[in-house]
Amino acid sequence: MLDVVSAEGHYCVMGIGDMGFHIAEAFGRDGRSLTLIDTDPNKGHRIEEELDAAFVVGNGAHQAVLERARVGEADLFIAASSSEEANLVASVIARNLGAKRCVVRIDTSEDLTTYRRSYERLFGADLLLSPQSLATNAILNVVLGHHTHEVDYLAKGRFELRTIQVQEDSTVARVPMSKVPLPEGARIVGYFDAEHELSIPGPNLRAAPGGLAMVLCRTQTTHEVEELFASRLQEPRTVAIAGGSPAAVAVVRALRNQVRRLRWIERDRRRAEYLAQSFPDVEVLHADPIDAATMESEGLGRADVLIAATSHDDSNVVAGLIAQELGVGQVVALIHHTTSRLWQRVGEVELVSPHSLAIDHVRNFVANGYKANLVNLADGALQVVQRVIHEASPAAGATLADLQAPRGLIVGAVVRGDRVFMPERSNMLRADDQVILFVHRSQTQMARLLFPGSESEVAS
Repeated sequence: MLDVVSAEGHYCVMGIGDMGFHIAEAFGRDGRSLTLIDTDPNKGHRIEEELDAAFVVGNGAHQAVLERARVGEADLFIAASSSEEANLVASVIARNLGAKRCVVRIDTSEDLTTYRRSYERLFGADLLLSPQSLATNAILNVVLGHHTHEVDYLAKGRFELRTIQVQEDSTVARVPMSKVPLPEGARIVGYFDAEHELSIPGPNLRAAPGGLAMVLCRTQTTHEVEELFASRLQEPRTVAIAGGSPAAVAVVRALRNQVRRLRWIERDRRRAEYLAQSFPDVEVLHADPIDAATMESEGLGRADVLIAATSHDDSNVVAGLIAQELGVGQVVALIHHTTSRLWQRVGEVELVSPHSLAIDHVRNFVANGYKANLVNLADGALQVVQRVIHEASPAAGATLADLQAPRGLIVGAVVRGDRVFMPERSNMLRADDQVILFVHRSQTQMARLLFPGSESEVAS
């Protein structure tokens, strides 16, 4: 067993399950100094054989364990255990001990959507990592033909900031961005070309295929927005979901308003009854998705897409192969263990691995200079700022037309009590409004002048 060391680029990883091990493996290949923490002493044998890393046995949510791991000297602490609560507690302790940055795995995507900024502030997290949320976004890309690279949630999930790749034959390709027929409650706030150069949308800016548009939109309009940027694809009419796992629930929530018919298959009767009560607008079947005869009798072959999202990789792949045999045109299977890559050679099943997506997300976070999302690319050229308008602010009592804000300062959304809206030039701003601003670095001083104060905590 190696001694714990301190070095430039020293990382600590807590929770050496499948995801944590492969995160450590990836950074080990990059030449990082590593200390790994886990409650299971038997993990030490595998670490000793396969990784050049120190190993500390114990619960990372306890300060004494983190002190033994010398987390205070870490450039990056990654809490990747299967316990969301332990990860959040460990992040607070690691920060207090002196860790420079923290990545925290959470498994409830609703927490990420609604409380991300609060969690980051309260628990000292630089990046909240939700494998479930990443997988849901990847499945939507596959099933609906979306091309979203990143999703950020604002105003407690009521607005989304999506970075969407422009496709060759899409509606927006080569069209002036001011002429794009966006739905009500949607606005393009930035554009990255193929060289990742940032532009603020103006009257003459056109989106080229391969570029990335940053679009602020209401959650209810995301599919309409995506259709503008995507190729002309025939949308699925009927989607079947195999399994009632938490991942399946997240997928159903995302799809329920996007397709005409959802059929949900769950083998456990009590779980099926619970899902039927919780989602009365979704057709729930009590059946075994890996029973070919039952699936044939239930007409599974008439579905356009099957998403296999049980908690077991083998069941997902088998359900997918059965669906293909019955005539389902597109099959997506969740693979929870990154070592399951052999399944990629089986049939034409599209595999989505939450853990692999999470590992890539952490590596991108590091590669981007510890910046959590695309907003902070181009060396922070565009920032999202959330402010409360004070009575003495120049914005209080003024319309957007009165303010005459430059192009690089966009008032994207306003939170006024329980109401959230995207302001027009004639809308008057009020004291105590919370505004979500998109600020190009050239307009930082103007943003401070028009909207003085500290960043809002409530709007996040």
